[in-house]
Amino acid sequence: MTQHYTRISTNVDILISKHGSQKTADIIESMALAKTIDLCTIDLQKAIIQEVSKQFKINIKLLETSDATIYKQARKSCFYLLNKHATLSHAQIRQKFTKLNKTKSYVGHYIQQMKSIIETPNVDKLHHKIHVDIETTIIKFITTKREPKSEK
Repeated sequence: MTQHYTRISTNVDILISKHGSQKTADIIESMALAKTIDLCTIDLQKAIIQEVSKQFKINIKLLETSDATIYKQARKSCFYLLNKHATLSHAQIRQKFTKLNKTKSYVGHYIQQMKSIIETPNVDKLHHKIHVDIETTIIKFITTKREPKSEK
């Protein structure tokens, strides 16, 4: 029995070194809950968050916690894209952004606000442009299954 635990521990360490602790936790949780493991979906979620941070020129670590307007705009795009392209429910998005106390009530509201910005681009032209750039990159990522590269 001890050799099994050793094998498990060794393989968990390998997963962490290859994929990081968050993705490893997602993989183990998926297995424990008998879900289908879809690393492409996990990679897509990571790509969305990274691309939002890159395009908005913000610190990815502050995406969850900052109340600055630019971070709120970034969260709107992020929540919208996670919902639309990674097909995460509002509850799943809330789980991903656990540090943000207001997330419980804001996910649906932010997604609706982002839909309005998309439908009426003249209201917030800059946010609309950044969002379109992010979404274009994410669509390229989805179709090619590789890390997004923004075009300047």
